[in-house]
Amino acid sequence: MNQKMDNTKLIGLICAVIATIFSFIAAMMVLFADFGGMYIGSPSYYAYFCLFCSYLDGWSKIFIILLGLIFLALLAISIMILLSYFGKVSAGLVKQMQLFGLIGSIVAFVFTFLVLIIFAIQADFALEWWVSTGFYGGLIGSIIVGASLGVHFYISKKASTE
Repeated sequence: MNQKMDNTKLIGLICAVIATIFSFIAAMMVLFADFGGMYIGSPSYYAYFCLFCSYLDGWSKIFIILLGLIFLALLAISIMILLSYFGKVSAGLVKQMQLFGLIGSIVAFVFTFLVLIIFAIQADFALEWWVSTGFYGGLIGSIIVGASLGVHFYISKKASTE
């Protein structure tokens, strides 16, 4: 029985570490990499959709910043869950943070597509456009963080019933 509890704690710890690492990577990719690019044409001109690019309209930067802040909030939640394994955070707070983390990862997934729609609207006049690192970081990051927090939530529920 004790060995099973140790394995459950180990899997939960691994899930918390994965969520922490991938939420940090996703936040950095969304905030500091380009979200997409476009080819405008004559003369050959490429423009990029990112936080620090010159093409991006001012109002669009707000959505990239908000997406980055969502991932930074997921990072804080993952760190709090991680600290619970070292006795620094109470178990009651961790249960709330798990639910907030799951909801936050779903919001990040949907918000990534919202930013994609905003980019597509701005790239409407371009000859071609494509998504890049920031989009894939937001998409894959939200999926991995959500999956690892979901497994952590399931394991903690299963461990509390036994």
